[in-house]
Amino acid sequence: RDIRHYSCILIDDEVLVDIPPDIHFSTLRLGINLTKIKIVLVSHPHDDHFYPRIFIMRRAPTYINGELTGPRMSDIDEITVAGSELTIRLLKESLSIPLEELKVKTMILRPYIWYSMLNGNLRILPLPAHHMVGTNAAFIYVIEKNSKRILYAVDTGIPRSDVLNSLKGLSLDAVICEATLGLGKLPENAQHMNVELAKKFREILIKLGCIDKFTPYILTHVSPHWMPPHHMISDKLRKEGLILAYDGFLIKI
Repeated sequence: RDIRHYSCILIDDEVLVDIPPDIHFSTLRLGINLTKIKIVLVSHPHDDHFYPRIFIMRRAPTYINGELTGPRMSDIDEITVAGSELTIRLLKESLSIPLEELKVKTMILRPYIWYSMLNGNLRILPLPAHHMVGTNAAFIYVIEKNSKRILYAVDTGIPRSDVLNSLKGLSLDAVICEATLGLGKLPENAQHMNVELAKKFREILIKLGCIDKFTPYILTHVSPHWMPPHHMISDKLRKEGLILAYDGFLIKI
């Protein structure tokens, strides 16, 4: 638990939020089957959250001298990759193989609009993150599935006032929040959070009526440069209402 790969989350084995470059190794280690995923939501097009060349692994089986070769040996279902306009453009520009051949559909998301997916079983609300400021490329997400609603806020500083107004009174069953700079001091105009700012965001969400003090509030996207190892800090954070995630962390909402 003290050594972390890049951050992403998987919901009910079929909704993946972010697709970092090491996801193949992470899922192999954790026994997760990537072929079950139906939706990939992308928070923003930075390499540690969005590595589009991983989709090349979906290309059709080939034959060499009559022998079937990889990278995949069987049929796969179509998936949808959803994110900002810049994210989708970079996805298309990064791949030499047509998305149709990779069985990848794309969906451009706009902020402040609810989207329905998976035959209405999934609803998402993209909201502007305080990150990649000026590009309109970074989102935090409200995600609804199976009558549960979470907020996924990675990478971002405290969201601006119009985003907070959109969250006001929206009941959340859990919050997953970044704490990139851990116990470190934030630089001026930071577009990330540390633990103290994550705690402030929690207090804001409580005041807005989104959560209460018992709602799971999970920290992720933590840099090892600024946070002690999990076994040294997790109990202290839990006493402050913060759950420190780790690779393979599993929670039922």
